[in-house]
Amino acid sequence: MSRNRSSSKRGRISSDPGVAIMSADAFRKLSEYFLEAIGRDSMCHERATRDFGGCIASVTNLSLALELYLKALYLLSGFQVPTTHDLWSLFEGLPQSVKSTIIACYKRLPEAAAGIKVLQIQLSVGPLKGDPTFPDHKSDYSLENVLKRSKDAFETWRYLYERGKRDRVLNIAYEFHYLGTIATVLRQTSIDMWQALRTKKRGVGVPQEIVPSPVVDIGIKEESRDSQEQQNREPIERSVVAKAWKLSEEGRLTEAEVEFARSVVGRQRAQPLIEYGRFLRRLGRLDQAAVMFEGAITVAKDQGDKAVLASAYGNLGMILKVSTATEKGGKII
Repeated sequence: MSRNRSSSKRGRISSDPGVAIMSADAFRKLSEYFLEAIGRDSMCHERATRDFGGCIASVTNLSLALELYLKALYLLSGFQVPTTHDLWSLFEGLPQSVKSTIIACYKRLPEAAAGIKVLQIQLSVGPLKGDPTFPDHKSDYSLENVLKRSKDAFETWRYLYERGKRDRVLNIAYEFHYLGTIATVLRQTSIDMWQALRTKKRGVGVPQEIVPSPVVDIGIKEESRDSQEQQNREPIERSVVAKAWKLSEEGRLTEAEVEFARSVVGRQRAQPLIEYGRFLRRLGRLDQAAVMFEGAITVAKDQGDKAVLASAYGNLGMILKVSTATEKGGKII
């Protein structure tokens, strides 16, 4: 009898979107250790080759994090959670309004113009014959295509040791930059929906262990929001950036990057872009940092902010001075 009650309690816990989000955060953090270790410079692929087990673990954990963020969105939408690992199928089954918000946010996130964003791998039993060739996915990194290509990533990478066959080459890719971007958007969309749901039902917000306050929407802004809220946005952005730097100093880099991303998505402000760029530069992700500084330059020019424009140019100059090799991609063989 007590066994049945215990099973019932576990069922209720598994239907809690907060547990799904916290679990996804933990799995994503595990995936970041490998990515932080290999960096983003021209030696990235060589470091990844030396820790191929770490690569497999990173993909598996990030794929599971994406799955859990998606399933949290099902719970928050009042939908039954499908029993599948298929990332594209999970995304397709979401309400259209949720999918539209996610796609719009993904498109708004700054994109690195160059640099290593994908690890491409060839597997075979025995030596490879001839020069390796890889599928070309250039300019095809929409959310839809990334999820379709990685839809079975959790099962594929978890059982990668079974995939190799003699006289057959398996091409496989870890699109870590794009999958990480999708994870950021899915997480914040989940937080926004949970915040709205809890406020509506109970008049309370999301627990502190899930997301620091204040919560800044990553989704599409409604045109009907009044001017007072627009005026309050700048101090909220500053508080989010401050929180991000605090997390960075504590070594909580994944959480810090989520906060930096929240400070820039859907907004036309230069200073948060500069702060995000400084964070990326500290991690050695110089190509991505340069994109942030270039974005800040564009915004500062549009707004006529000479002080911020000078700061953005100065930071970009430091990137160009110390880096000459980040435009070359890497491959794992």
